[in-house]
Amino acid sequence: MKKTCILMALVCMAAVAMVQAQDVPVYGNWAGQFVEKTWAAKSLTAQIVGESRDTYRVDLFIDGKQFNAQAVDAGKYAAISQVVNLGKELGGQYILTGFIEKGKFSGSLISPIQTIEFLMERVADKSPTFGLKAPEGAIVLIGGEEMPQQERHDLFYNNWNVQPHWVVSGDGSVHMSGSNIFTKQEFGDAQIHVEFMCPYMPEDRGQARGNSGVYVMGRYEVQVLDSFTDTPQDNLCGGVYQFGVPKEKASFPPMTWQTYDITISAPKFEGEKKVKDAVLTVVHNGIKVHDNLVLSRCTPGGVSGKEAPVGCLLFQDHGNTVRFRNVWVKPLN
Repeated sequence: MKKTCILMALVCMAAVAMVQAQDVPVYGNWAGQFVEKTWAAKSLTAQIVGESRDTYRVDLFIDGKQFNAQAVDAGKYAAISQVVNLGKELGGQYILTGFIEKGKFSGSLISPIQTIEFLMERVADKSPTFGLKAPEGAIVLIGGEEMPQQERHDLFYNNWNVQPHWVVSGDGSVHMSGSNIFTKQEFGDAQIHVEFMCPYMPEDRGQARGNSGVYVMGRYEVQVLDSFTDTPQDNLCGGVYQFGVPKEKASFPPMTWQTYDITISAPKFEGEKKVKDAVLTVVHNGIKVHDNLVLSRCTPGGVSGKEAPVGCLLFQDHGNTVRFRNVWVKPLN
């Protein structure tokens, strides 16, 4: 891995050097503290988002107040000496210098009367339900890395209607390629666990950025996208398309395993007549983003526009290499 030294302005628009994110993951969540005693009690975090292969957006938070900056990859090394204004509460103007190297983000805010040093480290995001084992009575549909490779391969192809160019990787995950896939078995009321990873696609935006979807019963889509730092919407990660905006931000950065824990109460019928709507609860990375969301109809793009008492689990192919692992369904009826 090439050595990288990066200096960036944190609280204003600035140009600095950064390596490509696939070499050193500068994007993601950062947390740390100020070294200066008078500032030690102030909270300090940052979020860095890739906006192209060589540019980044930096959102810095001091005591919860957000400041924005831009970062530009100029090669192996670059330096900056930038006058920044933190406002009257934080002492006005400073010269900020800093660097990121080997997962550490350090620097200084320098004024005529003081130097405020800081240090941050990249946060290793992990969902509290990542790796959650299938409970008794559950049906494992995609295994994890603890399962032998051939067993994972057989499990996948035995449970899914899938094109042969889908790949079962060495880490236990599968990734989409060229088609939707859906389970051979159908389910009604159920508890569903899905682990997924969106690719790093910094040059794309919105629906073109790590797009897939988890179709519960093959008919109700819970969106899968790289929506790290985005304001929740029904067509971004965690959203139930055309029905529900997530209650909170819950997305991790791309190239990080995320989890959905979904509970579905299937629609109920008396003959051909629907007498009760489907109801959905979604927990995204441990955060409940939908609580008993009522679904009065199907969302677009599933196996059918007509509701039914049972249905498959479908993963959407949207042309992006989204990965899935440790997928299981526990029927509740």
